[in-house]
Amino acid sequence: MKKRGARIKNHRIAPPTLVAMQLAPEVSTQERMAVYALTQPWGDTKHFNVLLDCQHMLTIAAEHKGDREAVEMARFADIAMKNIRDRWKKTGKVRATGDELQALNLLVDYSEGWWKRQSGALFADAFAALDKLRGQQKEAA
Repeated sequence: MKKRGARIKNHRIAPPTLVAMQLAPEVSTQERMAVYALTQPWGDTKHFNVLLDCQHMLTIAAEHKGDREAVEMARFADIAMKNIRDRWKKTGKVRATGDELQALNLLVDYSEGWWKRQSGALFADAFAALDKLRGQQKEAA
C-alpha cells in the first residue's frame, strides 16, 4: 500500500525556452548579426560581447546538465573567441577569420537548437549565474 503523505514539489513557473524564443526572436537575430558584424568594418566589442554571452550561457547550462557534447561545442567556440580577442588587443579591430566565423556560426546554430530543447527554468538559472559572474568580474576589476 502506498504511503499517502503531503508531497510538495516546488516547480518554478517559466515558459519553455522554445516558447520564449518564439516570443522574442530578436535574440537569435542579434547573435547572427553579431557574427556578421565581425566581418564588417563597423563590427566592435558590443558584437563580440553578444557572442561571448551566447558561449558562456551554453557553457554554464551544459555543465549544469552534464551535457558533454554541448560543453565541447562551447569550448570549440571559446578557441575562436580567444583568437579574436588576441587579435583585437594587437590591432584594435574586432575581426574574425574564415575558420573563426565557421566556429561562431556553428556555436549560434548549436546554441539555438540546444536551448529549444531545454526548460525555461534552466535558461533563467543560467542567466542568473552569468549575471552573478559578471558582477564578480566587475568587483575584481
